[in-house]
Amino acid sequence: MSAVQVALLLATRALDRPLDYAVPPPLADRARRGALVACPLGRRTVLGVVVGAEEPTWQGDLAEIAGVVDVEPVSDALVELAAWIARYYAAPLAACLRLVLPPGAEGTLKRLPDGSWRLAEPPGPPVRLVASAPVDGGTTRQRAIATTLRAAGGTLTATDLCAHAGTSLPTLRRMAEGGLITLERRERAQADAAATAGPAAGPELNADQVAAVAEIIAALDRGQEALLVHGVTGSGKTEVYIHAIEAARARGRGAIVL
Repeated sequence: MSAVQVALLLATRALDRPLDYAVPPPLADRARRGALVACPLGRRTVLGVVVGAEEPTWQGDLAEIAGVVDVEPVSDALVELAAWIARYYAAPLAACLRLVLPPGAEGTLKRLPDGSWRLAEPPGPPVRLVASAPVDGGTTRQRAIATTLRAAGGTLTATDLCAHAGTSLPTLRRMAEGGLITLERRERAQADAAATAGPAAGPELNADQVAAVAEIIAALDRGQEALLVHGVTGSGKTEVYIHAIEAARARGRGAIVL
């Protein structure tokens, strides 16, 4: 019987390392690197990500993984990225892996009558708090949050904005009180549709911004690896970044906003 190393998606630091699990023969083809698996831990079954398929470090009997969850596996590149983030920032591996989970990989484990495992949709409120309409101003941190909101198209649920911008709901409420963003409660389906509707139309670019965007797009097309955008605070760099991101995505590439 083969073995795999699994990073359990738990918050405890005491288990901040992959554990060895045996793989039953019927699951051998699916329990590959990046797969989400259900693993026994004491008296409960927890969710984990397969991060390796090396010889086990534990020489005794190994517990078997209970099943492979029916969601898209995490790619090798993203597993490596999560591991690098954990090493570089001395962060828990589980927390870093949660950042790269595929859509639909949130929720609690649920065993079906046929013995297979899936993720149950977590119960949510009938309404969601939505952040939208960012404006310029505020502290450096608040401007960064507004930039994140603009890059997402100008509308995000408050939960998603907190996750993407590394902030908290009280901070968003203070920004709303100061007129820097708008917070409103919406029906859950309406909030989800608004948050995935895509980028909203932004302000018209001035001549300098047009020139900067054109140079960035040219750099993308010629494969240039680095480019410096210089401009004083308030000069409109954010809109340049947003247009550059749209150009990169249109070419099948990705973007990370820090």
